[in-house]
Amino acid sequence: MFRILTAVVWLGMTVLPQSHSQTGSETQLLKDHRVASSMLPYIGGNQLFGLPPKGFENLLTLWVDVKTPEGYQGEYNTLLIPDQNWQIPVAGRLVFRGSGSTYRSFEFKHASILEKPNQPIRLRFTTQNTDGVSYIFEGHYPDPLTHSSTGKVSLEGVMRKLKGGRVTSKQFLRFKPFVILE
Repeated sequence: MFRILTAVVWLGMTVLPQSHSQTGSETQLLKDHRVASSMLPYIGGNQLFGLPPKGFENLLTLWVDVKTPEGYQGEYNTLLIPDQNWQIPVAGRLVFRGSGSTYRSFEFKHASILEKPNQPIRLRFTTQNTDGVSYIFEGHYPDPLTHSSTGKVSLEGVMRKLKGGRVTSKQFLRFKPFVILE
């Protein structure tokens, strides 16, 4: 069973607990992998960049978390090293504004970051079905991050909304980092 570690994002930096010091070989291994070495923008919150497209007006955040085994005691960034298929399992959720002060959350059912050498880092996920609705996303993290006069795009891709298993909406979305200040 897995528990989810939510990274605390503060002033653009992810802070994770350290349980032991890294060896030289662990440090080099982390440097060899973009996601494990920097974590941001890959782990943490993302909000829509610019005006939301039709059907996504109430999308508040897309959150990607480190997926950690129950009782894990090691360094969390070592969980972000790709396996032999270049995949990094992750967890997360889409959060939408509901009616009044309520929120609607769609937890990831299947999700992974794909980190292949010399290619953009990709994020793919399918959410749990909630009241007959689910979402599928396939996108990538621009490298280098795309900058504009209003900020930087940290993630972009195609989001599909499904109702009863049928695609009812398909939109190209761009995201920027969602920073929590405490």
